[in-house]
Amino acid sequence: MLLLVALIAAMSLGCSPPVVEFRPAAGHQLAREAELEAQLGAEQKENIATILDSLFGTPDQPHVPKVAEVDMGQLMNQTAIEMAAGAVAVDEDGRPHGLYRQHCAHCHGITGDGMGPTAEFLNPYPRDYRMGKFKFKSTTTNARPTNDDLHRLLKHGVPGTAMPSFRVLPQNQKDSLVQYVIYLSMRGELERLLIGELLGAGELGIEPPDGVLLNLSDKDTAEFQERSAWVQEKMTTIANSWLQAQSEEVPPPPENWGSAESRQLGRDLFYGTRGGCVKCHGNIALGDGDNTFDLKTPLVDDWTKENWPKGLDAAGLLEREAVGILAERPLRPRNLRQGVYRGGRRPVDLYWRIRYGISGTPMPAAKELKSDEIWYLLDYVRSLPFESISQPHEQLRNLKRERL
Repeated sequence: MLLLVALIAAMSLGCSPPVVEFRPAAGHQLAREAELEAQLGAEQKENIATILDSLFGTPDQPHVPKVAEVDMGQLMNQTAIEMAAGAVAVDEDGRPHGLYRQHCAHCHGITGDGMGPTAEFLNPYPRDYRMGKFKFKSTTTNARPTNDDLHRLLKHGVPGTAMPSFRVLPQNQKDSLVQYVIYLSMRGELERLLIGELLGAGELGIEPPDGVLLNLSDKDTAEFQERSAWVQEKMTTIANSWLQAQSEEVPPPPENWGSAESRQLGRDLFYGTRGGCVKCHGNIALGDGDNTFDLKTPLVDDWTKENWPKGLDAAGLLEREAVGILAERPLRPRNLRQGVYRGGRRPVDLYWRIRYGISGTPMPAAKELKSDEIWYLLDYVRSLPFESISQPHEQLRNLKRERL
């Protein structure tokens, strides 16, 4: 009865749903402010929000940004973006809306910042799209992923993490989510550039704290045109980085791949200085190498480095906690004896991980290894879960049987 009375009271007051907004890139802003010894003023922050809203819209009313000399239809379309964005609902034609909030926002956040309401309970943290960096892809180290890469992650999930498979979703819904991830990433990439520009680190040299980038009330001045051209130039660069993403071709394995000789050659690389794998993955590949437990320089990813730079004082720590930045958390290299590979277990997936590394993490690209050597190395890595040391002791297996 109390619940019913409260509901009737709320309806009588004409309650409307809360306004959903994109969160500012507070972590990047604080990092750049500390680096440049400057601060954004309230007017500058409002200017950034206005520019982003004019190009991308809002979480409830998004639109495909217009970019000079770029066919944005190759990246995203308005129908797909609207299907992913907004509140969870079904329209009169039976078309779903709010797919991102239904399936993704609770981990990745409305803004794609990886700080959804469940994020702090997950290890590893959900991906923050705003850097334009994605770990598991078929492109070179610093390149954006392809559409196929993002679809593959949606289809298979990320084993060993909280990222599930969305294989059961219809193709048009998966297309919609992929396009919306690109949309959020492009928005975040531009926001980062705008922060640097308004802190005086960009090409236009706008001086803090009073300078604004675009005064939308005075669109006819030469200065406005110049600064508008700057924004469009940056958007063109961002859009083209996505359009030009291409999967790197994987050469075929050598003829002796899959043999005892191949695995031995891979083992030599794993433990040798040219491979250098043991420094992180450890002498028995459990993910407990010397680098893992170096307390002075713990292994962290680029997102953590930005949010929690070295040398923070007490005020800096409190400042980051106050804006809801997730606690600093060191990485653990993969335990290769478990046979769980987050970027996929196909040989081609492992080849890409070794050849180009894992973007945004300490896992480096194997630039010095030849293609055959990479094949030998991944052949050895794939054999590790089947070595006797990786298997439960016979007595333990018998104990489990008895309990059953």
